[in-house]
Amino acid sequence: MAIENIYMGLDLCAEYTQLSVYNEDSKEPESIYQLNTADTYMLPNVIFFSNKEERWYVGAEAAKHRFEEEGLLIEDVIKRIDATETIVINNCSYSYSELFLIMVKGHIDEYLNRYEGSGIGKLIVTIYQYNHNLFEALKDLYNVLNVQEEVVEITSRMNSYIHYVFNQPSELYNNSVVLFDYSIDGLDYYRIDTIKKGGNSEIIDVIHKNFREEISYAMVFGDKEELDKKFADVAQKLLKETYVSSVYLTGIGFGDKWLKVSTNVICSGRRVFMGQNIYAKGACYAAVSGESTIEPNKYTVRTEETVLYDIGVSKDEDKISFVPIAFGGCEWYKMQGKLHVILDHTNRINIVYKNRISGKASKEIIEVHGLPKRPEKTTRLSLEVECYSNREGELIIKDLGFGKMYPTTNKIYRKEFVLEE
Repeated sequence: MAIENIYMGLDLCAEYTQLSVYNEDSKEPESIYQLNTADTYMLPNVIFFSNKEERWYVGAEAAKHRFEEEGLLIEDVIKRIDATETIVINNCSYSYSELFLIMVKGHIDEYLNRYEGSGIGKLIVTIYQYNHNLFEALKDLYNVLNVQEEVVEITSRMNSYIHYVFNQPSELYNNSVVLFDYSIDGLDYYRIDTIKKGGNSEIIDVIHKNFREEISYAMVFGDKEELDKKFADVAQKLLKETYVSSVYLTGIGFGDKWLKVSTNVICSGRRVFMGQNIYAKGACYAAVSGESTIEPNKYTVRTEETVLYDIGVSKDEDKISFVPIAFGGCEWYKMQGKLHVILDHTNRINIVYKNRISGKASKEIIEVHGLPKRPEKTTRLSLEVECYSNREGELIIKDLGFGKMYPTTNKIYRKEFVLEE
């Protein structure tokens, strides 16, 4: 029977991709293996162009065909995405952004082709770290997959992890939840605390500590007993800070069986889970449930990437009303919005920054100079918000004019802002 809509979570890192698909029968995400590599669901990020067949192979298939026929194997596609050079293949020139999209589409198609008539209902892609060129390339993924723009969404690994946690039995997140991520960059610690604000409103607070220098990935290839003891010492100190219901371990650093002394530490009085596919499965949960798992009206998520302010305008200089330009509560690189305003007897715009946690609002008056004199209510402006961190950004103000009678000057004004912590 053909599957009409498939809900997917895709986790991207430099070396490999992981793909999870929602199983409607079990109501759980399942990790996807490539057909000839059933021993791992970590899909290699390599592509191979076959000269004979004039087609691309991806992942394990690429690694296989490179030894069977002539062609070109391309590795480190994500690492090279900032490169300006192009590669000519079969008389076609490709940028690394284009090669990246070929690779991602190949991973997805390798699964979809198993089911005739299947289509993507929702795809959420997690990125291991923000990169402008990577993010811009992913914005075009919906075109490459030939789906509607809203079908594909990009999010952070931490947001995916939160969705994963909140789709587990409630006793696993009644108190704090800890994640140890031991990647090739080293060890990172994340703790989720749920803080009640009053009423039904709660804050999902993510505390991050970096132990990459203290416990580097290189230690996996050294003295395992020393690594075990160091991790046990770190974990013991961290887990004493608050009551923890459950601990999750992820990352290839935990792939080797060196956890012995530290196992006793992390398992004492709490549930412990290990898996390399937490982010992909969390993204898959988010694809199915959308915002219903972490309801924006009930929860405010606070991470290192989250913008904690809504930004808008006030119609009155003396009183603070609020008409939104862009809503926060998401990663800074996803915060966007646009508002058109018409000025009336003024060149002043009242910008409001509204804290999503405290509810407090502050106001800034911006004067737009250099606009031509026009009759009242014939100066139309576009207001946009652009962030370049969770606390910094700028307002972009464009003169739109007012039809053919009062054409635009094409003037663009930029006003930087810094949000309070």
